Parts: sequence; structure tokens; C-alpha cells
Amino acid sequence: PQTPGVLAVRDTPYTELRVVEHRDLRYLLLDGGTHSFVQIEDNATRQAYVMVTELATELFDRPGRALIVGLGAGCLARQLAVANWQVDAVEIDAEVTRAAREFFRFRPEFAAVHHADGRRFLRSTSRTWDLIVLDAFGSGSVPFHLLTAEAFAEARARLAPGGVIAVTLEAVGWQRHDRHFEEE
Repeated sequence: PQTPGVLAVRDTPYTELRVVEHRDLRYLLLDGGTHSFVQIEDNATRQAYVMVTELATELFDRPGRALIVGLGAGCLARQLAVANWQVDAVEIDAEVTRAAREFFRFRPEFAAVHHADGRRFLRSTSRTWDLIVLDAFGSGSVPFHLLTAEAFAEARARLAPGGVIAVTLEAVGWQRHDRHFEEE
């Protein structure tokens, strides 16, 4: 019998993937950590980092080409596509893409998805993008090979003139730290 609220559990070559509903939210969990979550009713992202990352588009006079390394539930790709950006996404795990389509209303017109390691993809292509978002960091694990000087050089080589690289990282503990001081 399935646990109430659990829509999917899949062991992939890279992670344990779960899709869970709780109250009015649907979550994509990778190795037990929250990677993405949306409001069930309208599929609106509830993660502040997606909206903050969108601020990078304000650095451009008009929509251009964006590459997202790490698809997740597809929330950022959808937001950029709705803003008329042409989006490519690199996702190492085809099961993550499948879950994005099945449970988070990700559609092919939002982004061309390439199933590959992000760094290898950057190294193997000659294409360029106005905006490159490194968004493969979540669930408490950071693929170290995407944070090396060499990885950033490879991303920079794929930028169009005037292009921007954005990196999404979430820190855990800031609020706990603040509460600790409030209690003293």
C-alpha cells in the first residue's frame, strides 16, 4: 500500500526521487531533500530562488538564449520560457525530467532538454547563451566538478558577448543562527 501523499518513489542511477504532496504543495525530493516545490492548484513555484534567479534577465534589453544546468521540476525553465527566453536545459537524470513532465506540468516547449552531465555538455558544445544558470545544486549535495575554476572557465566560454552566469545555492542555517541569538 502506498503512503498517503506519496505520488512516486523511484531509484535512479543518481538519486532516490520522490514526489510528495502535503497540504497545498507538491514537492520533488531528491535523496530526501527538497529540490523543488509548487502550489498544486496552479503549479506556481513557491521557491524564492526561482524568482531571484529571474532577476538576472533584467540585465538584458530583451529576452535571449538561456541554458539551465539542472532541470529539477522545470520551474525556472518554465518561468524563463513564459518571459520569452529560448531555453535549453541540461539534466543528468532522465527520471528527473520524466517526473517534471508527469507531476510538475513541464512541457517540451519550455526547454530543449539534453540528458548529460552539465560540465561535459558545456565542454562538448560550441553553442553560446546569454544567460547560463548553474542550478544543479540541491538536496544537500553539490556536484563539486561544477564549482571548479575549470568548470567556470568552460561556462564562460559558452557565454555570448555580454552574457551572465548565475549560480543557485541555498544555505541552511541562517535562520537557526538568528534564532539562537534571539533566545539569548
